Amino acid sequence: MIPLSFKNTATKILAQFSQAKFFWFAVITGLLVRLVFAPITSYAFDVGAFLKHDELFYLAEVNPLYWWSYGVPYLGILLGFFPLKLAANLLGVDNIYVTQSVLKLPFILADMGIAAVLYHLVRTLPLPRLSKEKLEDLAKVVALYWWVHPFAIFISSVHGMFDAIPTFFVLLAVFYALHRKVSRSYATLAIATTIKLFPFFLFPLFFFYFWQTHRFKKQLWGIGIAFLIGVASFAPLLIPVLTRETFLNSLFFHTSGVLSDPSAFS
Repeated sequence: MIPLSFKNTATKILAQFSQAKFFWFAVITGLLVRLVFAPITSYAFDVGAFLKHDELFYLAEVNPLYWWSYGVPYLGILLGFFPLKLAANLLGVDNIYVTQSVLKLPFILADMGIAAVLYHLVRTLPLPRLSKEKLEDLAKVVALYWWVHPFAIFISSVHGMFDAIPTFFVLLAVFYALHRKVSRSYATLAIATTIKLFPFFLFPLFFFYFWQTHRFKKQLWGIGIAFLIGVASFAPLLIPVLTRETFLNSLFFHTSGVLSDPSAFS
């Protein structure tokens, strides 16, 4: 049995979090803290690596795939935000603060996405013991707990690591799974895997979950979509290797002798 005093305390906390003024105060505070720390802090190794790929593409006009070891989707995200820094440069603003803010902007947006998915995930849970209003309050509490959590702020806005992006897609896959959207769930989980490896190990859990509620044919279609996303994401990484002049010269050199000397097959 849950003590009555605990129930009353929990109810008061939920009611406080649900108040519009407090809710938006927490949302704005979480955003401001991120925006304050983003330009002035970073882990130089990671942020420097991200900056290198942007500058190779936009300034040196070098194919960034040569030094890329993740899937293409994250490279697209990384390159897609860098024009904001170039636009600032055209306006005469060129400093490390702008650079770090632009590089961390996708991580901050991913944090916002995680909070939004958590909110919709909780508010749509099948919990008949909770009224619609209580479930709404609980969803706000869970979303705000992530949004103002110091560790979440540290990883994305202080350290400058992109873990929030695959985490967003993993939670989105969970949301689709709970709403019986098999193909969408596998697709978003595949996108998360192309960004970082850990979501790959969640595929068996999703498979066994869908096994109880869906036909194998529908699961096979979802797995096929995930496989195609994986191939499309990593296949471009082979292009620099296969088209590199040293590789082609080596290939032609080692095959020329064999093709001109039939005795090599005897």
